[in-house]
Amino acid sequence: MRVALIDSGFGLLSTAGWLRHLAPELDLFLLLDPEGAPWGPKSASFVTDRLLTAAELATERGAEAIVVPCNTATVTAIDALRERFEPRVLVIGTVPAVKSAAASSQNFAVWATVRTTASDYQDRLIADFASGRPVARVACPGLAEAIDHGDVAAAST
Repeated sequence: MRVALIDSGFGLLSTAGWLRHLAPELDLFLLLDPEGAPWGPKSASFVTDRLLTAAELATERGAEAIVVPCNTATVTAIDALRERFEPRVLVIGTVPAVKSAAASSQNFAVWATVRTTASDYQDRLIADFASGRPVARVACPGLAEAIDHGDVAAAST
C-alpha cells in the first residue's frame, strides 16, 4: 500500500519513522513544502491549497492513503481533503491529544500553534472530550519553526 505523508516541514519524519517501524511493508511517499514552510502563520486558503495540490500529486502517483502529520494543517484543511478524496483514498489527520489528555487528567493544557489554538476544530475536540472541564489553551508562536530547526532552547520557552 502506498501512503503519502504531507507536511510543510520535517514534522512528518517522526510519523514516517513510526509507520516504517510498525508497518515496514508500506510504500511511504513523503511530500514536504519547504518553499511554503512553515504553514502555521499562513492563511487557511494557503494551507488548504498546498495540501490539496500535494494530495492530488500523491494520488496521481498511486497513494491509497494520505496522512497529514501536522495539527495545524489537519485542523485547517482535513475536511476539504476528505471531501475531495474519500472514500477513494483514506485521509488521516493529526490533532492535539485532547481525547487522551481528558481520559487521564482532570486538568490539562494544549500547547499548539496559534492557528491550531484558535481553530474551531480544537474547540470541538475540547467540547467533545473534556466534559466541560477547563482546558488551558496555550498558543505557541514560533514552536513549529523551532522544532524544524532543532532549536531546543526556543522550543522550550
